[in-house]
Amino acid sequence: MKRILFFTIMLALVSCSDWVKPESLSYMPQRPSESDPDGYANHLAAVKAYKNTEHNVMILGMLGTADAPVSRPQHLMNMPDSADFIYIKYAGNLHSSLASEIREVYETKGTRTLLYVDFAVIEEEWTALEDAKVDAGKPAGTAAEAEAFFKEKTQAQIENFSKYGFAGVVVSFEGNTSGNRAYMQKGFLGVVCDWHKANPDAIIILRGTIRNIEYTDPEYKKLIDDSMYHMVVSTEGSTSAVEINKQVTRILSYVPEKQRRVVFETTVPSVATPEQTGATPQVAAEWVLKEKNSSNFTPYGISVGNAYDDYYRQEQIYKNVRAAITIMNPVVTE
Repeated sequence: MKRILFFTIMLALVSCSDWVKPESLSYMPQRPSESDPDGYANHLAAVKAYKNTEHNVMILGMLGTADAPVSRPQHLMNMPDSADFIYIKYAGNLHSSLASEIREVYETKGTRTLLYVDFAVIEEEWTALEDAKVDAGKPAGTAAEAEAFFKEKTQAQIENFSKYGFAGVVVSFEGNTSGNRAYMQKGFLGVVCDWHKANPDAIIILRGTIRNIEYTDPEYKKLIDDSMYHMVVSTEGSTSAVEINKQVTRILSYVPEKQRRVVFETTVPSVATPEQTGATPQVAAEWVLKEKNSSNFTPYGISVGNAYDDYYRQEQIYKNVRAAITIMNPVVTE
């Protein structure tokens, strides 16, 4: 019996040897350009042709990084193909691999990349300095110091336009003109106006509280009039077409109706903010179609400010962005 059992075990080991033999397997999925080069080339040609047609625009926001990108939503080339514009926040010291994609994504997909020039970031820095002065028992900064500070910091941001070869800028101004903030605005917008004069053919999109920019000032008026789009930021209350209309009209109250070229900026849920804030991209996309004949403004499309957070969806990557693009431009299939 012992000899029978021994030979039975040996037979089993021999017959299973092919099953237990380790093999080298590839876990790297092929990209479309690798699995079907011709099909992918035709797709990209169609994408570029589509962007030369009249359609509702999609603008996506992403974060810049000085470190080597480690995830797909950190790459311009991994944003949805049908995005017309992508703007990069925190674009100082971009990693070389990300910076190189600014040109690549335009040549490959016709997507133009914009620099995000942010008033709020400078204001946070100024506030921190002022708080430190209070703690140290020092006097608060003067209006002249505030203007100089904002001018210097804005200049540092906007220099990245030429440094990395952006197609234009998104100028984000969310503020009012009370107290020293009038001088902050002067320092901030003064640099932007100078940049616009030096780069008249570059794209400029004005974002935020546009009603607080003095339209009667000749330089500011030109800035507003020359903006390709006026980006109105969704708030918690703007969850329906009626509420969006009210917000758009209020934000652009001092801009003549014919000059109101609106892109409505939404967000998507994220790990930090798991609940939807304001209108969803889908609701905003439906609003664009519904208000095409409005006499108060002209909706040109939508923006998703934190599009990078829409990548990680169980059902489909960029689920909300893709759905919104399809609603606004039904012929598009992402």
